[in-house]
Amino acid sequence: MNKRNLGSYTVMPIILFTLFIFFGNVHIVHAENGVDQTNRFNAPAGLSLEQVDDGYFTVGDFGATNSAKVNPSEGTPHSRPDEVVLTSDKSQLASIWSNVDNGNYLDITHKQKISMWLYFGNTYNSGDGIAFVLQNGGIDAISRSNGIPTNGQTLGVWGADTDGSRSDPAELAKTAIQNSWALEFDNYVNRIDKPGFGTYFDNDLRYSYLTSGDQHVAWNYPAEGATYNIHGSGPSSYDYSMTHKDVKEQLNLTIGESNTNAVWHHLTVEYAPPVTKGSNLATLKYTFNDKNPNGSEGSNVPDQEFSKTIDLDLNEFHLDGKTKLRYGFTGSTGSNASENMAVFETMPSLVEAESNVVVNDATQGNREIADGGKNVHDGDKMNFNYNVTYDSGEKDLADIKATINLPGHMTYASSGQVGTVTYADGSKSEPIDASEIKDGVLTHTLARSLNNGLNTAQIQLNGVAKIDQSNGADVSTEVASTHTDITGNLYSDDVYTPSFTIDPVTTHLTLSATNPTINVYPGDKFFLNGRYSYDDTTTVDNTKMHYYINVDGTHDYSFGDTDSFDGYFSIYGQHKDDNGNLVSNFPQDDFSKGKHTITVYAMDDNYIVSKPVLSVDGDSEINTTLSAGNINLPVNLTYDGKYSFDSSDVTWHTKVQETGTEATTALTDGSANPKTSSKFVQTLRDSDLKIDKAGKYTLTVYVTDKNGQSSEPITFTVIVLDKTASLTCRNSYSFGAVNASDETVYDRRSGDWTLGVNTTESDWSLSATASDLKSNEGSANLNGNLEYIDNDGNSQSMKTKTFLGEDKNVTSDKKDISGSWKDKSHGILLKVMPNPVAGGYTGTISWDLTNSL
Repeated sequence: MNKRNLGSYTVMPIILFTLFIFFGNVHIVHAENGVDQTNRFNAPAGLSLEQVDDGYFTVGDFGATNSAKVNPSEGTPHSRPDEVVLTSDKSQLASIWSNVDNGNYLDITHKQKISMWLYFGNTYNSGDGIAFVLQNGGIDAISRSNGIPTNGQTLGVWGADTDGSRSDPAELAKTAIQNSWALEFDNYVNRIDKPGFGTYFDNDLRYSYLTSGDQHVAWNYPAEGATYNIHGSGPSSYDYSMTHKDVKEQLNLTIGESNTNAVWHHLTVEYAPPVTKGSNLATLKYTFNDKNPNGSEGSNVPDQEFSKTIDLDLNEFHLDGKTKLRYGFTGSTGSNASENMAVFETMPSLVEAESNVVVNDATQGNREIADGGKNVHDGDKMNFNYNVTYDSGEKDLADIKATINLPGHMTYASSGQVGTVTYADGSKSEPIDASEIKDGVLTHTLARSLNNGLNTAQIQLNGVAKIDQSNGADVSTEVASTHTDITGNLYSDDVYTPSFTIDPVTTHLTLSATNPTINVYPGDKFFLNGRYSYDDTTTVDNTKMHYYINVDGTHDYSFGDTDSFDGYFSIYGQHKDDNGNLVSNFPQDDFSKGKHTITVYAMDDNYIVSKPVLSVDGDSEINTTLSAGNINLPVNLTYDGKYSFDSSDVTWHTKVQETGTEATTALTDGSANPKTSSKFVQTLRDSDLKIDKAGKYTLTVYVTDKNGQSSEPITFTVIVLDKTASLTCRNSYSFGAVNASDETVYDRRSGDWTLGVNTTESDWSLSATASDLKSNEGSANLNGNLEYIDNDGNSQSMKTKTFLGEDKNVTSDKKDISGSWKDKSHGILLKVMPNPVAGGYTGTISWDLTNSL
């Protein structure tokens, strides 16, 4: 039995308090994670953006908080890399624009290149992303909903889909940045069908089923209604997807990596103005992941390099005669946060420049070495020429510094001068001292700036090819491509030397001087006499020999010798050329009093016979006829793109893809002097190629020389025509409006009435028949018909077959039928009877073109 203890109770009063807690404007700051900070501190080299709003860029002023800011370069290992941080927290909106007023813009009348580095954050739950934008507007440009700047899937540039009752894509387009083009880097897929919430833009993508993946790159015109696709069927239930042009999906833009080579992505945007006068279609090429932060080519990020070339419609910018576009970035986040950054690398209107590198074998007459080139010999003097060209701009390109990774398997001067800088004006050269080389890297800053008045500089590095004998003296050595970084105050670029092979010299040519020391008075003629021979008893042929002379280590001269006996040479102030004329070998009268060192060396024809180069000289599409019997191919043939050839040493090879035929023929001697002219026409016979019927044929051709070396193949498309006659006409023709009348009238043609006949070795005859003209509103026929009135005024109704013209001669011609009509009162006209019924009418013209086939 349960017992209860019953005692006395004390009643305690209870007082209730209501506590009101007032919250002010509280902002929770998103702390930058360690990986983002590390990657920001290790940003690739870029341009200084100090004093942003008064300098070359302006943070957008769109009437709300702009999360874009500039982190200065302190703490980074590179020179002048200021990072633009676009977003770093949730629910942010950002924009930064080129400052047109301070000379930073894209000029649509000039070739321009903009390059930059992009960072999308260390996160697996990314914000929405960023967009590179070209626009013709102000710094207040941003996506807006009812005038309010809108983040999320807009990326700050696309339309704000926040009204579920909006049923017109054109109205949505008005909320985007106007007069613009955008390339989006979308980090977050939006595919939730929720009208009015702006969450459906990515529904049409191929991989849109991925709720948190499918990061992608695509482009379009934000202010065009055609960019947006409506979904839904009733009031307050509309939402939109976006048309993604040239979309690249399933990218890895935001990844959890701390390796700087795997998180910074390079973007290059190249613009070219319209080619055709009056056209509004420019060319824009964007390339993503085209290099790594260390300057090496290609991509170390999970996504490989990709590129697109598009037609950019300048009409979309509504420039009204202006030529300047702003460029910059927008970015936004929604419920997720991620750090998005950009580092600008070039600003084209300030400085538009380009760089390249050319490698020459000085020993072989400055032969240019192509990528993958061969027949550089052990001991050859090599010139590595790094060229910087200033194309246009409003500012000087100053503080130009070249950081050159020295090509391998070369010996360079350990002291004294190792190279030279020369400028466009040909003034005194600028020496490069060997002391500027450290740990295999040459660093040299140019003493002068480049601008519109002084537009080129060449940095020449000199070395000597050295074969790697660790594998044996007779084994070729591969020289790998090396990277050079060229930077300036407003410019940065990377160039790469071609890779090539140093080949061993198996047969040696030995020269000996008869009199090594010669004493002469100033102005006296002197002779350099000697002998030469091969070490393997090869017969010497003076006509195949080239001499190279260096005077005092600075002046080089070259020429041939056809006067001396084989195996001997006698070099003097003049020699006879192929026409028997005296030509100066070197200016011996310029020798001053004192000691001069003259070095003589020789090379036979084989030193330039590395590889024949065959190219198309004109159009690669050739039209011919069966009756001609021949196919003529215009080509250009040289050795190494520079040296002439002897037609008797070259064999021509042809393969016809469609017939499988392979033919070998001699070279057509298409020039008066084939040893000095490289352009000619190679004539091939149809019968040799087994081409015996009309059609399209693909011809792959190449040449081989007497040493068995082949040129790279080139391709021609040959269209062989038989006897044909074809009609040139339009899909529709029209006549002008005619007033009702109680008289018969002839209505003249309106618009383009192109009508012609094209023939290939054929005669022809053209007739036509016209149907009744039926009302567009009903079944009634027009009280009238088409008539043909020839140039003599003769008229014929086209209700029956009507003769329009002929040519009984077998010709290949283009006959303009409509152009031959005398005037607008002749040719095909519309005859309208009195009092026609008003309205539009349609009929059909049936053409009858025949030939004698």
